[in-house]
Amino acid sequence: MTAESAVYRRVLRRQRYSPRTGAAVVVAAAASVLGAAGIVLAMWCWADPAVRERVDRLVGSLSQLGGDRAVVTAIGVVAVLLSLLLIAMAVLPGRRARHTRMTGRVALSADDGVLADASADAVAAACGLSSDRVSVSVRPRSATVRVVPLSGVRVHRDIAAESAKQAIAAAGFAVTSRVLVDHRAVVA
Repeated sequence: MTAESAVYRRVLRRQRYSPRTGAAVVVAAAASVLGAAGIVLAMWCWADPAVRERVDRLVGSLSQLGGDRAVVTAIGVVAVLLSLLLIAMAVLPGRRARHTRMTGRVALSADDGVLADASADAVAAACGLSSDRVSVSVRPRSATVRVVPLSGVRVHRDIAAESAKQAIAAAGFAVTSRVLVDHRAVVA
């Protein structure tokens, strides 16, 4: 393994997956602010008995507010939703819609939309249709081609599938293609 291939792999991974630094910075900053506020409040209560009495009264009024179930339920729901959001951001892969590959001294990252457009143009040309009659959606391992033929124009699934596969393979990516031909043709 060369130093270039390690760099290419890291760059391609950064292109393929979205970073989590924004969420991590927000959580760390919020935890730091809350921790610092807690320390300052504890020191202030220790140094000034008047502040300690005010804090005791505030905590007492909040505990009386806890008798209202609607407020407690709303706070609980917000806390659960926030925690579920943070857990989802940590666990879910955050994959971007891109295909990447590396050969020798070249690293290539192609957006799935670019591959879909190239594939749609190739299928339209192979089937003798205009490009607005073909739509392609590219996923990590597959491509779905939807063809709406014109009235009187016969579309062969095999030709459409092969042209879609060749268009994506020309960029160096291997995906399986599935072709869906609409049975109701459009009158031109």
